[in-house]
Amino acid sequence: MTGNSKSTIVQPGQGSTYLALGDFHTFLAVGEDTGGAYSLTEVVLQPQSMTPPHFQEQNDEAHYILEGEVEYQLDKQTIVAVPGTFVHLPKGQSHGFKTG
Repeated sequence: MTGNSKSTIVQPGQGSTYLALGDFHTFLAVGEDTGGAYSLTEVVLQPQSMTPPHFQEQNDEAHYILEGEVEYQLDKQTIVAVPGTFVHLPKGQSHGFKTG
């Protein structure tokens, strides 16, 4: 098995939190924690929040909606994600999202 062999445990309220575009991003695991396999971030989106269309060049991205609704623009497709929705965004796919 490659990568990091130690466990990472982040209790509620822990992790490095940053404010970006008005939203709170808490990094629960970063590449150095996972041997470069993935990173995991909890994001609390504010009402009327918007992330403009963009794409990742090197990594896939995944979102899981815990509460509220998020409207995604995936290339030319628009979807509304509700709690329980999983969205996988392969690298190179244009995507943006906003809250109501």
